[in-house]
Amino acid sequence: MVGLHGAFNNALMGVQTQSQKFGVIADNIANASTVGYKKTTANFGDMVGTYRKPSYQIGGGVGMDVRQSISMGGSLQLSNNSSNLALSGKGMFAVTSLTANNGTTVSPLGSYAVTRKGDFSPNKDGNLVNSAGFTLLGVAIPTAIKVGTVRKPPTDLISAAVINSAANAKASLNDGTPLDGGGLVPVTVPADALIAASRTSNVYIGVNLPSETAPGGAAPADLFTDKIAVIGADGVDKLIDVSYRRLATATPDGRGGTWEASFSGAGVTPTTVTINFNSSGYAISPAQGVVTVDGQAVTMHYDGYNSEAVVPASTMFDGQYSSIGTFNDGRPQGMSVGYSIDEVGVVTQIFSNGISIPRFQIPIADCINIDGLEAISGNAFIASQTSGAITVSLSSAGLTRSAFSDGSGSETTMAQGIIEASNVDIAEEFTEMIKTQNAYASNAKVLTTLNEMEGVNSRLGQ
Repeated sequence: MVGLHGAFNNALMGVQTQSQKFGVIADNIANASTVGYKKTTANFGDMVGTYRKPSYQIGGGVGMDVRQSISMGGSLQLSNNSSNLALSGKGMFAVTSLTANNGTTVSPLGSYAVTRKGDFSPNKDGNLVNSAGFTLLGVAIPTAIKVGTVRKPPTDLISAAVINSAANAKASLNDGTPLDGGGLVPVTVPADALIAASRTSNVYIGVNLPSETAPGGAAPADLFTDKIAVIGADGVDKLIDVSYRRLATATPDGRGGTWEASFSGAGVTPTTVTINFNSSGYAISPAQGVVTVDGQAVTMHYDGYNSEAVVPASTMFDGQYSSIGTFNDGRPQGMSVGYSIDEVGVVTQIFSNGISIPRFQIPIADCINIDGLEAISGNAFIASQTSGAITVSLSSAGLTRSAFSDGSGSETTMAQGIIEASNVDIAEEFTEMIKTQNAYASNAKVLTTLNEMEGVNSRLGQ
């Protein structure tokens, strides 16, 4: 009789666990199209019991352990949203459900988590929030505005101390412990951000002045005129007039010599700047002068480029007058027109006046046993005793532009406009469903048989 009761319990446990597994499969199938979803796997284990003495082990039924395949990546798919992000390689995004903004450090009371659900979009405050309501976290980049039409890499925009400090930052994100090195803040890119205008202080001018021009000429054929753009004190573009006249010849071949640049126009104090050329036809430094525009001093440079823009030194070669290039360090007011996120997570805000400003760097969160993380609602996870503490790190590489690395040579890169699909394999789930259905039916048959045997035993006792 004891054997029948034990067998009945075992079969009943079999029916229950197979029913639970069916629920796991149904959940996987339901989330097959959920961004960043990690499939759940049901694992079974024998429960051993002891019967009589000397101890004799018999089957005590079956138990089920449920685990998510967090470390198994899903396929990367192109999206039509430039705010979407995906990781290729190990690691996860650090996120919070706390609704902080304006670069405010997330409170230790906030709920930290990690996720691969990268379908982020800006909310009304400019925070990047995914469809589950989690806000993306990053490290703010302190930087002065760098001016110019050529985007400079973060090498001289990110303090090495900030990178080194943040790269070593560690925290148990699930209990809200603040990070070392300044902490994580919501990644914020407000659409209404503005950059104030600033007047021009320096103009770098590259021109070719024809070497065959006769010196001392005042006739129109011997003068070359152009216009130079500057930003005035009011922050508005304005054009000033410049004319070039050759003053002297230094060498018999006409390659060396002296030219005069005359500046004039509305708000401009008429000024001349002398430009000397060597026998090779290149402007000799210093070849510059100060012109007063709207009461403000503007230095005109003819002797080459500065650190912000590539403008060659002016030349005096054969041929026609031509403008090689100009650059001025003023800027009109700029409105935010978008942002970019590069492969190491640097978030750069782009403005209508050609300026690009790195704002944040998105770190990678990881732990010793990523499959041991505890799942919470919204395809997010927190640390557990099985996973170990969650750590976050920047690219060691914000300065060198290399990808994130876990030290084993395995690299993680970030992609903008890409999402990571669910790692659920529908064919595999249907196969498991058939196997589960058969196992459920088998255990149910055992219950039916045991019930019939119990009836036989009851009749024998009559």
